[in-house]
Parts: sequence; C-alpha cells; structure tokens
Amino acid sequence: MNPSKGSGQQRKGRSFTLVELLVVIAIIAILASLLMPALKNAKASAKSVQCMNNLHQLYISFATYANDNHGAVPPTCVYGSTNGTWAEYWKFLGNAYLGASQATYQTSPGYPAQANGPRYPILQCPAETGAPLTGGAYTTSTKMYDSPWLPSSYAMNNVMNYNSVAINSPSEARFGECTGWDVGLPSEERVYDAAQVSFMIDCMVWGQGWWFPEFNGTLDMPGYWLASGGNDGWYYAFRHPGKRANILYFDGHVAAMRPSAVSGMPGGTGTNLCTWKYP
Repeated sequence: MNPSKGSGQQRKGRSFTLVELLVVIAIIAILASLLMPALKNAKASAKSVQCMNNLHQLYISFATYANDNHGAVPPTCVYGSTNGTWAEYWKFLGNAYLGASQATYQTSPGYPAQANGPRYPILQCPAETGAPLTGGAYTTSTKMYDSPWLPSSYAMNNVMNYNSVAINSPSEARFGECTGWDVGLPSEERVYDAAQVSFMIDCMVWGQGWWFPEFNGTLDMPGYWLASGGNDGWYYAFRHPGKRANILYFDGHVAAMRPSAVSGMPGGTGTNLCTWKYP
C-alpha cells in the first residue's frame, strides 16, 4: 500500500453544494437587514448632533452680538431697516458674527430676484428633508435652507421682538436674561428661569414669499401640526430621531424635545415649548 497516495486522496478538496451556498447568502441577507436600521439610526443621530452643534455656535454668535450691542437681541425680522427691504436676524448678525456666507443663492425661474441673498452654512440643519412651501403655487419639495426668502433651517422666538411701545421698536429683550414685553402673552407660557426660555428651534415649513423666520404659541397647538395654508406645518420641525425638535435655550443649552400637545401630535408631552420670561 502506498500511504502517500491515500493521504493525497484524503486531501482532495470538497465543493460547496448549491443548497449550502444559498444558506450562506440567506444568512448574509438577514445580517444585512438587521444592520441597515441600525446604520440608518446612527446616520440620523449624527445629523441631530450636527444640528445641535449649529445651535451651540449660533448661541455664541448671538452672545457676541449682544456683548457688542449692550445686551441687545436682534429682531427676528423687520421691514425697512435696510433700504426698504426685509432684514432677518441673520442679516443683523452678518458675516461678522456668522462667518463667511455662501455665494448669492441662484433661484429657479419664477422667484423674485430681490429674494436672492446670502446663505450661512451655520443656518443649515443637515436633517432637513424638504417640503412644499405652503401658501403658494410651488409644490416642489424644498429644504427651508434653500428657500429664496428665508434661507434658514432655524426659527427664532418672536417674543424677542416685543417692546412696551410696539413690536420691533426696538425689542426690550436682553440676551440671556429676558424676552420682550409681556403684555398680552399667554400666562401658561411664562417661565422664571432663562434656562427654560426657548430661543431658537428647528423651523417649521416656511411660507411662500416674505415671512418672519420665527415661532410663537402655534408651536404648541395641534391645529398647526400639519400645513394648512400659511406658514404652519410644525410637523417639519420634529425631524430628529423620536420625532424630536432641537431647541436652543436662553442659557445656551440645547435639548431634543417632543411636541407639547397631548392630542393631535405624536408623542405629545403636555409641556409648552414656546416660552417667555419678563422681566
């Protein structure tokens, strides 16, 4: 007997059968299906973190502006402050406080040329998916950062505009201390700690045309959850994991919050998100 010949026969390779290959492929497919949601959630969480970082940087921008302007807070938006045109909060801050802007936004046909303006990367929430601008003829899905009128993913508390004489004349708000005047504001929205004052939030669906880049008590009303003509559509703000919106508070911290209203909004908490403090 030749032992070398026998051992050679034993070492001869064995091929996979078709069934075995199909089993391996099935196992790989199952593992991939289990990993995909986790990867998707990780990506969404990363976008939420980047959004929070933007809001932290915005707080520093506002704080620096306030330090240079006796504690003042820029208004959300006023008309006629710059050669008879609209001036939103980012135009008050400008390159000096927001950093370099992108080139002038090139709009598609049908948008007014005067709407074109600078866009600041810090104002872009990476979690934006886009929605039709409400109140107009355009139905194309648009990210609010790409809006030719309001190129920002973030809304500012409109109570920052309030003055005991008139809105925007100028505001009595003091950065990190108090919002504007309190007359006529809902008492249920009042807080006594700056850490509870909501300052900036992921924006709703902007309206078609000129509007104010701000939020108010409608944020906490179920009737404004879905867009119904006008600049509502608060569902859009809650675009982060767990149907949460990122909110920057007046003391500089950022929190991911669920909607407030118990009925009509998914996961409602019953706690007002729009708040004010005066004095």
